Amino acid sequence: MVIYIDVLFVLNFYVTALLIKSTAFLLRTPVSTARLLAGAGLGGLSSLLILADTKDGFALFLLKVLIGLMITFAAFQFSGIKSLIKRTGLFVAVNLFFAGVMLALWFVAAPKGMVLNNGFVYFDISFLALTVGTAAAYFLLKLLRRMLEAKFSASRRYEIILRVGENTTRFNAVADTGNNASEPFSGLPVIIAPRDKLTAVYNRVSLEENGKLRMVPVNTINSYCLLPSFRPDSLRLDGRETEAYIGVLDSAVLCEGSGGDAIFNPKLLGV
Repeated sequence: MVIYIDVLFVLNFYVTALLIKSTAFLLRTPVSTARLLAGAGLGGLSSLLILADTKDGFALFLLKVLIGLMITFAAFQFSGIKSLIKRTGLFVAVNLFFAGVMLALWFVAAPKGMVLNNGFVYFDISFLALTVGTAAAYFLLKLLRRMLEAKFSASRRYEIILRVGENTTRFNAVADTGNNASEPFSGLPVIIAPRDKLTAVYNRVSLEENGKLRMVPVNTINSYCLLPSFRPDSLRLDGRETEAYIGVLDSAVLCEGSGGDAIFNPKLLGV
């Protein structure tokens, strides 16, 4: 059958974006829009391998792992080799699961115009149908996110443990959908915490000298400010590692609704 390169690219761009989002969901790690597009773009380009005629399954698997490594590196903020390997392994596992689902679909339904080769999928589908399907999937995901966010209780406290150098501190935080602050360059969300909860780890002079302090814009109902923020060496939220910046408040004004606790966006919990 005839394979249209533009349809092949767009379809696998979309599929790769979903796989990246799925990986991020399992890791409870946010992905910025720019990085998501970069990773999905690599996935779309690598889909040209569907045209390759190879019988060496092991070499193809290694190539897929290398592509997964490149996509993961592009999609997620780099935080060390160990973290990159972990994310790549999970991304490859998600890909294998998707390939298994597509293979099952091929054997059971054998859709007309479907090609599955070298781990990539192609459907003979019009751009209109693809656009409608994408829009439907987007709104379903948005609906699911809102349903999950609705389950969060404003009274529930999540434990945050963070480390900077050899110093560690822990405090409670609440999920707040109104906190949409993010560090502009990395796209990572910002957990806003009163300064008195960060005494053990926050040294503004030291952070400035080491180039680790960022001024993050924060909008409130009545004002706009630049919040001094830093990225801890390690961060655990609700018992699991995640990545975020910590925005330091000189008072608990922005956290009044949470009783003075720190606040974070629920997407850090994977929703």
